[in-house]
Amino acid sequence: MCQLLLHKLGWGIEGLAFAQAITNTVTLAIILVFIFRSKKIRPCLQPLNGDSFKSWSVYIKYTLPTVVMCCAEWWAFEVLTVLAGILGVKALVTQTICL
Repeated sequence: MCQLLLHKLGWGIEGLAFAQAITNTVTLAIILVFIFRSKKIRPCLQPLNGDSFKSWSVYIKYTLPTVVMCCAEWWAFEVLTVLAGILGVKALVTQTICL
């Protein structure tokens, strides 16, 4: 798909984005068809009710520090990338390769 839109039709970056959107949509459609057609998965699908939201404080207690740690790591890499870009092209290339 990418090869067709990028090289054959000459869409460039827009073609790559469009191909990715098509790929994600088709993947979602296949997964949804599988979920709703599978007899093994159907018993697991339950509607949301009040019981679904009980005891969320336990989950929040464990997930909040994890989310903060993951976001801090992500933001640190973003800051390092910006700083490497300020230093110049060679520093940015070196930092990108090291990641």
